[in-house]
Amino acid sequence: MFFNFTRVHGLAAVVMLITAPALAQERVEIPLDFADLPADLWSKDRLTPERIEGGLRLYDVGEGAFNDASFWQITVAQDLPYGRKMLSFDVTVAPDHQPLWGTHLLQPIIDGQEASPALGEDGTPSVTLSIAEDGKGFITIPQDYSDQTITLDIPKSETRISTFAFMTAGAIGYDMTLTDIKVVAWPEDDTRTFAQNPVTSSLGFPTGHPQSIIVEWSGFEPGSPDSPDTADLTLTGPDGPENIVVALPRRLSAASESAVSRLMFDLEPGDYTLAVPALGAGSAPAEVAFTVWDDLAALTQMRDEAWGAFYWITSGPIGPFPDAHLQDTAARVFRGEGTRDITGGWYDAGDYGKYSVNGAWAAALMLLTGLNASETLDHGITPLAGDTDRPDWIDVVVAQLDWLVKMQGPDGGVNHKVTTRDWPRLDIRPEEDTAVKFLMPVSSTATADFAAAMALGAKVLQPYDADRATQFENAAALALAWLDANPDLVMIEPTYDGYQYGGPYTDDDDSDERFFALAAWAALQQSPETIAAAEAELQTRRDVLNASDNDTYWGKVDLLGMWALKSIESQLTEDGAAQVNSTLRSAAHKWSVLQQRSQWLLPMEDTQGFPWGSNGALATIGWHWMMWAHVDGDQKYADAGRTLLPYFHGRNPLGQTYVTNAAGVRNPHLRPHVSGAFDLPPGFIAGGANSIDLAGDPTSGAILGQPPLRMFVDHKDSYATNEVAINWQAAWSLYASFLVAAE
Repeated sequence: MFFNFTRVHGLAAVVMLITAPALAQERVEIPLDFADLPADLWSKDRLTPERIEGGLRLYDVGEGAFNDASFWQITVAQDLPYGRKMLSFDVTVAPDHQPLWGTHLLQPIIDGQEASPALGEDGTPSVTLSIAEDGKGFITIPQDYSDQTITLDIPKSETRISTFAFMTAGAIGYDMTLTDIKVVAWPEDDTRTFAQNPVTSSLGFPTGHPQSIIVEWSGFEPGSPDSPDTADLTLTGPDGPENIVVALPRRLSAASESAVSRLMFDLEPGDYTLAVPALGAGSAPAEVAFTVWDDLAALTQMRDEAWGAFYWITSGPIGPFPDAHLQDTAARVFRGEGTRDITGGWYDAGDYGKYSVNGAWAAALMLLTGLNASETLDHGITPLAGDTDRPDWIDVVVAQLDWLVKMQGPDGGVNHKVTTRDWPRLDIRPEEDTAVKFLMPVSSTATADFAAAMALGAKVLQPYDADRATQFENAAALALAWLDANPDLVMIEPTYDGYQYGGPYTDDDDSDERFFALAAWAALQQSPETIAAAEAELQTRRDVLNASDNDTYWGKVDLLGMWALKSIESQLTEDGAAQVNSTLRSAAHKWSVLQQRSQWLLPMEDTQGFPWGSNGALATIGWHWMMWAHVDGDQKYADAGRTLLPYFHGRNPLGQTYVTNAAGVRNPHLRPHVSGAFDLPPGFIAGGANSIDLAGDPTSGAILGQPPLRMFVDHKDSYATNEVAINWQAAWSLYASFLVAAE
């Protein structure tokens, strides 16, 4: 399975090297029968699929022009022989179909990659794709509307087709049928060999950090009586080569569906190479190089780039695009009257929307770190900060807090988000994005998260900016009053009139957010009444955390409430302090046990799926480990955080560095970069492997059916795996600060 995935990623590199079929090979046809109708991954709810004899029909059920694209995916899951192959199908277009985009009909996609025409026996393409302005190749409608047989190349090395997908072009009365869908193949004997896959950190290892390499093996079957028990590896460093005998695994890792060995070293500074031998037929030897550093330069650079990334997603006059999004000065109140100035703050993710829930979560993570471990943030940050007498990190977070204040209405309720009705094009520059922004309705989760962030911000700002601290305190008090007046969940709708208005960030339970607001308010006020109100919720919130295995992200904030109370531990009752410490220690311990059991040294079950933004979840665990080690002094949790770090820099099945740098992610889902508004800055953390919710990601065909740790693609269209977001970036930056400070 691993090698199939590697070859999928190589599709773009080999697709232009197609040759005509070797006539001596035997031709076979493999009909593609699909159990379910194609799924409308973009939920446009305009076209309808219908099963017909020998294929399917897709037609418009609406009125008037559908001048938009929809995205459809057929799950195939068909094993294929090694050798030259092509996907073949017949296309019929109804005479009433009126195309709106020239003669474009559909853009074909095989396993998440845009398909290329197969070559005929004379070496010429079987069909010519028409290239649209965005570079996508479309099958076109013949002038006489005659039927067509389309043949698309499947790379010789691919031995499975998971999905066939297509994007439809705009039309009036869209009506198309696809029939006789099959793979035509010329099988060959598969005599390929595959190299072993040793992976380690592209960052290298500071002295004192656990130096880890994980080897994925091929060429033997774990647990088979004929399989070897050990393998001889060679580690070559400054003192020459050294033989290492490694016990081979007896089972597969469920997270990668591969046989994995973990190797840990404690080496002196220098450059090293680990040579891994072949094991049996079909495998080949491989090497991996790494460096052990005698200083913290690489780690410090990682930290500084992580924090510096916030500049590039800051809206308004202090960001890189001060003249963009002028419509933010007068965002419309959705289904209401009037406008509001919502300039400033951080763009939430790869788009230009701004979201109160996620924005408050990211800011709160910084504020909690400043309250519990301020010395770890005693470092410079450029280019967003440095022009005030307060610490640079406060300059960074104040840019977001000042925006959050603008999201509160006169009654104290906080608007959930401010976005455009439609997602902006991926290639639109900030100054070109002039669509109207809408202030979406108030929610109780946004109001509670806002109250928490404002209270924590007031406490942090008190020594530096008394006026701003008072403003934040008053805003928090007003939000808490709104929550008292609205004790039941208040939540926005996922869509309005068929439009998403940006990401939902919806939640069906606001009890954790209300607890976080109470805890943060207690941390600010430190009165017997506010502390008692927060402590009254402790046991309930501890039970919820335990039941959820300490789930912590923008939608689950109980642990953040515990950290807020930890900042005033001396003011808590003896029982309250014990409960807070027990909860924080328990989370660190449980994650540590999972890491020790994991074949990939991750604080997750190997059989567990990886969520959207898994890198953010892992970085948040790293942050928690490091902060707990800092306040409690138990260094085994700092070691756990250090052991986790190489995963982000390539110690994973893909060998993928998930940070934007020369060795890492190059094509993130990030509109200012995709549009060419700026060259890719270093330091952004990508969302990472996602095996749970791909949500119509147009590249998902490349990774569907893969094991969890392989479900990532470095592609600009992959919002489900390769987007950036402020909550992940905040956790990553803080984790990086702790890693440097701990040394």
